[in-house]
Amino acid sequence: MTRRAFSLSMLTLFLLSPAIGMAQAQITFRINMQPQMKDSTFIPADHTVELTGNQLPFSNTRTIELEDTAPIDSIYVTTVSFPSLVNGHLLKYNFLIKKENKEITERRPRLLQLKGQKQQLQVALFNSFSQ
Repeated sequence: MTRRAFSLSMLTLFLLSPAIGMAQAQITFRINMQPQMKDSTFIPADHTVELTGNQLPFSNTRTIELEDTAPIDSIYVTTVSFPSLVNGHLLKYNFLIKKENKEITERRPRLLQLKGQKQQLQVALFNSFSQ
């Protein structure tokens, strides 16, 4: 890499870092996995529940795992911090069950307008879109 290219790369990184580093929206996603546990579609010891989406910090290869924290109640939760540069964008997201060599993704995407504020979403059911 030439000195000029390196300088331009560093300048770009410096200029973009405040926008990338500043989390304007924190969204808490929750999903009740009890129905999938009853029919063995989801087995907590062998599978994970993950979240995928079309806006940063998600990517084609990056998902975020949800966890069932205390009290253990089959409701899996994660909080995602979105950078300010995606404020006003439409987030298309899905929950997925990740098994050893297989993924089960919801049939259609869920939609959420990113507003740059803290939100806790209602508890969802896997593949249920009545909300």
